[in-house]
Amino acid sequence: MVSSVTRFVFGLSSIAVLAPVSHARSFPRQVGFTVPSDIPSSWTYQGCYIDVGRTLTGGGYDDVIGMTDESCVAYCSNLGYHYAGTEYFHECYCGDTLAVGGVPASASDCSTPCSGDPTQPCGGGNRLTLFWDGQVPPVVNPGEDGWNSIGCYSEGTTGRALAYQYLTPDDTLMTVDICTTACIANEYNFAGLEYGDECWCGNDIENGGAPILDSTGCDMLCPGNASENCGAALQLEMYQFGGTGTSTTSSSTTTPSATPTPTPASDPAFPNVGTYSYLGCQTEGTLTRALSAYMTAYDSMTLESCSVDCTGYTYFGTEYGRECYCGNSFSAGSVPAPQDECTYPCAGNDAEICGAGLRLSVYSTTVPVDPPAAPTPSNPAVVGAYEYYSCMTEGANSRALQGYSTAYDSMTLESCAADCAGFEYCESLFGTEYSRECYCGNSFAAGSVPAPESECQNTNFLCMGDVLEFCGGSKILSVYQLAPTKISH
Repeated sequence: MVSSVTRFVFGLSSIAVLAPVSHARSFPRQVGFTVPSDIPSSWTYQGCYIDVGRTLTGGGYDDVIGMTDESCVAYCSNLGYHYAGTEYFHECYCGDTLAVGGVPASASDCSTPCSGDPTQPCGGGNRLTLFWDGQVPPVVNPGEDGWNSIGCYSEGTTGRALAYQYLTPDDTLMTVDICTTACIANEYNFAGLEYGDECWCGNDIENGGAPILDSTGCDMLCPGNASENCGAALQLEMYQFGGTGTSTTSSSTTTPSATPTPTPASDPAFPNVGTYSYLGCQTEGTLTRALSAYMTAYDSMTLESCSVDCTGYTYFGTEYGRECYCGNSFSAGSVPAPQDECTYPCAGNDAEICGAGLRLSVYSTTVPVDPPAAPTPSNPAVVGAYEYYSCMTEGANSRALQGYSTAYDSMTLESCAADCAGFEYCESLFGTEYSRECYCGNSFAAGSVPAPESECQNTNFLCMGDVLEFCGGSKILSVYQLAPTKISH
């Protein structure tokens, strides 16, 4: 008998799918649920939350027969995760932080009963019934897309530290990214978040605003992302666009906390390389490469050869001793790591250090030139026995393709085709989504409709196993259909 349980892992680790779900099932909807009380004492119910692709990215499992909120919490707790969420009758997800946009939703949105106990809520379509063990403190967002965190600052004493306020249409959605994006769009180089939901911009830190060096302030959560801080009363979580910041007051010169401390150039393991200087050891991104513009790998890798490969990009990073990555900014989730976590010798010069597992030795330059042209990704017309069908949305309140699903970090269109081929009940169609997910079926669920082809040509969703192929998007599938058998005459 085929097991009803499928386990899956997100992130940069390998996937382990133990058994496929035998058949898609339908479940009744109801309201008036009871949240279970027999969960570990440290865990508490947080409410109904939006699932933005993957709000919880640590891993999870699927059980079409026996899913309950207690079993999901126990599963995530045993793996050491701090958040657990159930979704759409029988899915369980785990994680340590909530993705940007994973914010509270109406309780009525979590309207699907758990497959193992219909009196309990198990989320809904793109909705999570969320639990938390209370052990994860919010973190300072290190900044991205050219922005750097420069610490917690006091408000000005004779006026505002940053003079211009950005008034968002809905301050309950405020995040660091929303504020920094608004400030740079209006050509301001400093952004500060205050009182959790206020965003301030300026080109100087004025009126006595100064770093709070020995305080635990700036601890109000961002309402749009509860895993990061958005200042506090009369305290700003401060960001500067590009480099270190010097305010108009003598007390406000700071060093970005997101920038690793460089190792002296005299260390032969971390030499200056042409116009590049050593920046530090850096983690990979969340569900994506930290430097994603271009990559290559070979067994003669050196810092010098990687710098040549990345000519024209602001950063280059070496990883696993033989991999080279290039980019002009770091992807979300990539943060500085301790220097002693970058320890692999370069494959082509063992006197140099080339990162480690999921760690990059990163170098930066201030001399930009036009980057080399990169190959163009595409949705090929034919993949094995399948032909391209269309770009499709997910279903209205369900997965568009419900026969079988899997996910892993080496996803390609070819591997998804192979995963779906041979399942008679779901082999007619396959679709890829979120760069690493594969779904199979013989028909589309209600509400799944064609989407503009441009939505399946988003370079943020290249296949993780082949960056020259597109693998869907956010709630969007690149769909292929089994080609009809041609009869020879």
